[in-house]
Amino acid sequence: MNGNMHICAIDDDSSFLDVLMLSINKIKSENMIPVFLDTFSSYRDINPNKQYDLFFIDIEMPDKNGFEIARQIHQLCDSSIVFVTSIEEYVFQSFEYNPYGFIRKSRLMEDTRELILRYRNENQQKIRIYYDYHFVQIPKNQIERITVQGNSVMVHTVHRQYESRISLKKFIMEHPNLDALNLIQISQSCIVNIEKIVKFDPPEIQMESGARVELSRKYLQNFKNKYFTFKG
Repeated sequence: MNGNMHICAIDDDSSFLDVLMLSINKIKSENMIPVFLDTFSSYRDINPNKQYDLFFIDIEMPDKNGFEIARQIHQLCDSSIVFVTSIEEYVFQSFEYNPYGFIRKSRLMEDTRELILRYRNENQQKIRIYYDYHFVQIPKNQIERITVQGNSVMVHTVHRQYESRISLKKFIMEHPNLDALNLIQISQSCIVNIEKIVKFDPPEIQMESGARVELSRKYLQNFKNKYFTFKG
């Protein structure tokens, strides 16, 4: 997150959206967080060119349910999904959509406050790259690895890839905080997010997506220090 937090809420119940707006304003005032909320009764009304950090999506809607909308959002961007529901059993059905969290309508204020504060603490930094003729900011917790492809850097996220015409060397120079974000270089052509590693069997590293990348001897000791410190 780079200063402001932008949230988009989609719910066919206009009275709920009004209450949500009041709750967000209260949290914003109490915690001095620059939160901005746009509300829509239908996914069709959203401006596709506007970037949001979080989407609050009601699971139960008449024309298209929240799961279908989440799938469409994942195809377009790496914004985090928060499901809103009055039926808590839906929480277990939603795991395949990789939600950031849940808001129960019966505990709207408590759940919303906890979620916004958690998101702020976890997303103080993002990676900024030039992609598709404009700059985009990618949450660190969405990034799995960063690789070189020809004259470009490829940022591999949970849902897609971003290609930016920049050398890895210049990318690293523009992001001096990579270590602090647990993004560690493992070869001349690859940086990995330690948090997304599922197996380390030298010299191979297996990522959450199933991708396997090779750890270069040059970076072995530094990687081990970071990796085992992270694992505790």
